[in-house]
Amino acid sequence: TYQEAVGVSQTLTVNKKTLTVTAANQSKTYGQTNPALTFSYSGFVTGESASNLPTAPTASTTATTGSSVGTYPITLAGGVSDNYDFNYVGGTLTVSSATLASTNINFNPPASTSYSGSGIGYTATSGGVSGFNYSYSGRNGTSYGPSATAPTAVGDYTVTATSSDPNYTGSRTFNYSITKATLTPVFSGTTNRVWNGSAQTLSASTTPSTAVVVGYGMPLATSGGTNIAHNGSAQFWTVPAGVTNISVTLTGAKGGRGANDGSGTGGNGGSAGQVTGSVAVTPGEVLTVLVGGAGADGAYGQGTGGGTGGMGGFIFNGGSTAYNLAGGRGGNSGSSGAS
Repeated sequence: TYQEAVGVSQTLTVNKKTLTVTAANQSKTYGQTNPALTFSYSGFVTGESASNLPTAPTASTTATTGSSVGTYPITLAGGVSDNYDFNYVGGTLTVSSATLASTNINFNPPASTSYSGSGIGYTATSGGVSGFNYSYSGRNGTSYGPSATAPTAVGDYTVTATSSDPNYTGSRTFNYSITKATLTPVFSGTTNRVWNGSAQTLSASTTPSTAVVVGYGMPLATSGGTNIAHNGSAQFWTVPAGVTNISVTLTGAKGGRGANDGSGTGGNGGSAGQVTGSVAVTPGEVLTVLVGGAGADGAYGQGTGGGTGGMGGFIFNGGSTAYNLAGGRGGNSGSSGAS
């Protein structure tokens, strides 16, 4: 005979199913807002979907609108379910360079495009761009480059500015020329010349003048062209604002006439010597100017004696003579004849 089996209790455990959540990779251009972060599911049982989750996971990234070029993680978290364990697979947000329109690149000229012996180049700017790299090449027959070093020689050139900012891609070219410099003779030190009946030479350098030149005058002219003439006393002239170099013309006074010996008036005195040049000055600097007077005529009854020489013109700066020019020679002899 068979006896009825005794019932035995068993426990059946239903484990959570693994639900894989995978973030989609995304991309954007620098400066744009972040795109929508999306993800997908894998592992729902038949007939179920994300709508069956009490709390769905969310996606986030560390990138912002202003984040620089590079890659940023997309992370997933926050899903809640009694029936599923979440396996998160993150993604990547890639930020690429923005295109910089050439019209948004502005070239800034140098102080001068005249030859100076140093490199003459341009700089470029654009809003938000941290910097540029430069390349120089010759054009119109000028042989140069391509080189990152600005050219020095006279000629025609093209400069290309390319963004060095990793957040921007773009470049612009600009054509320019280096022109010949204007050479201005510059007399240096103390220059003394006394009449000796012959032409004399003044040494001068031909350093290009970058200073403001004051108008011509005798012996010293202001920017308005006013001459400083002899008045028997020291005179003072203040260098105008912004003026760092003045042109100077110094003229010695004429010599006195020859003596009258009773038969006629003596001959005219000798003409004055003259020197011109350029003096480096400082705006606001006060120069002392001494303008020489004409030489005295020979006295009556001195026979054939000539008049005295004229005084020279002087310019002083801080006690040093910048220029010194002697006056004309003495007067001619008086006319011969009965006393």
